Amino acid sequence: MPKGDAEIAAIATVVALALRGGCGIYESLTHALAGACGSVANSLDKAVKLLELGLPLVQALRVFETECDSPAAKEFSLKIQTANNFGASLADQLDDLAQTIRSQLAIAELSSATAAETKMLLPLVFLILPVTVLFALYPSLQILNIQLEGTL
Repeated sequence: MPKGDAEIAAIATVVALALRGGCGIYESLTHALAGACGSVANSLDKAVKLLELGLPLVQALRVFETECDSPAAKEFSLKIQTANNFGASLADQLDDLAQTIRSQLAIAELSSATAAETKMLLPLVFLILPVTVLFALYPSLQILNIQLEGTL
């Protein structure tokens, strides 16, 4: 997953909360960007500034999509456009988007943790375990060696 997806999830959550609080799309976006930092926030800030200059919402969001170039950014933009065109509940859609992104990030982290766990087993199996077996067997081998020398 791209690095900015977690940032998109956080921005989507703040925008959804602002929308539920009674703000419009523009106010919600500016409210979310007030505390955000990062590449996604910078790209979205450019789109909001283009909205201030009078560019239509669809074109401003296309600028955001091209700068971010991630599937999550495209979905974020598409959900805003769909809600604007068809009157769907944007807050619910953004909450679902944020939950989806967070679950995808959790799955990616879990798979990388599983790979790291397997790599951590290699020193245990090939280094620590053989040394432990040698420490356990060495006294017995010494006693056998002494007894064999005494019988010969």
